[in-house]
Amino acid sequence: MTYMWNACASTPTRRSWPLSSATPPLAALPTVPALARLFARATLHTWHEDSLVQDAELIVSELTGNAVAASSDTDGRPVYVDGRMPVIRVYLLTDGVHLLIKVFDQAPGIPVLREATEDEEIGRGLILVNAIAEKWGWKPAKGQPGKVVWAQMSLLGDRVGAATAPVRNEPDNGILARVRDALRYL
Repeated sequence: MTYMWNACASTPTRRSWPLSSATPPLAALPTVPALARLFARATLHTWHEDSLVQDAELIVSELTGNAVAASSDTDGRPVYVDGRMPVIRVYLLTDGVHLLIKVFDQAPGIPVLREATEDEEIGRGLILVNAIAEKWGWKPAKGQPGKVVWAQMSLLGDRVGAATAPVRNEPDNGILARVRDALRYL
């Protein structure tokens, strides 16, 4: 049974799970990571999960930064999709045990975990996500170009450790299985 503490009393009240929150479509511009961090902070504060804010902000910042880079040309200008500005969406979902962060973009390609050399200024984002998240992975977007990159964190503070490798498909159980129908448009 999952409870939420009532702000007016010291007794818990029953709360239905899962909770979810999503950004509207955001133009794939360099401002998206900052907006995603604010969205994660506000959402987690509303859900009384302030202890996850710092790690969640880092994950959404890295995943949205990668989405912006994948949606841009070598000069940093957006690569239009069917004559339209590419968009990015950020989703936060929880079942009371795990936090799931999903970032959708319309860019081709797949996320690749790689070792960045000391001289490289980029290429460390997924290393950070891999170090913080329990697991992470990606899947193609449904019915449209692009992909969804996701990362899962524990709300219980008993992280077993970082993910050992990216997972190509969604986990078979847990939060994704329970909210799949709610996010069918991805």
